[in-house]
Amino acid sequence: MKKIIAILLFLLMPNIALALEPIQAATLKSAFSIGQSIGYPEIIQGIVYQETHCGLFKNRKNLHHDDPNIYNRYFGVMQIKIGAFKDVNRYFKLGIDLTPHEVEYHLQNDDRFNITIATLYIKYLMDYFDGDVDKTILAYNIGMSVVRKHGLKYDPYDYVNKVKKWIQRDIARFNNVNN
Repeated sequence: MKKIIAILLFLLMPNIALALEPIQAATLKSAFSIGQSIGYPEIIQGIVYQETHCGLFKNRKNLHHDDPNIYNRYFGVMQIKIGAFKDVNRYFKLGIDLTPHEVEYHLQNDDRFNITIATLYIKYLMDYFDGDVDKTILAYNIGMSVVRKHGLKYDPYDYVNKVKKWIQRDIARFNNVNN
């Protein structure tokens, strides 16, 4: 019944604030705040919305792949890999000295850490792709090497359009009310 009411309100009154669970609102606010550091808060919010619907679907025990290789798994609200942490740590000379299992723990259990690392990774991708937002968003999803090889021609999950849809439709309304 709650979902039906939320859908009706969305259709009848598109300018009202989104009907979000408290964890989702808090995650979007964190994503906005942290995303401001690189000048793209809405992109961070759009990706967190696409990846886990702002933490609503972040069943931490099941969210990452069950691949035995820890480097192939995705963690937390931004679904970030340990390899992305390593790239960010090296590129920005952060000097964070953690074992892979410590990184996994923080990515999985500390949403601010997760969003911060993902935001820095997006900045790294933006620098690499000379500010091309679409290539950055796509590379976040399918990897830099795939985007280098195929450009924007290969987006098997329509990821860029989904993220942009969240930004235009939902994130903009949320930010108008909350930021």
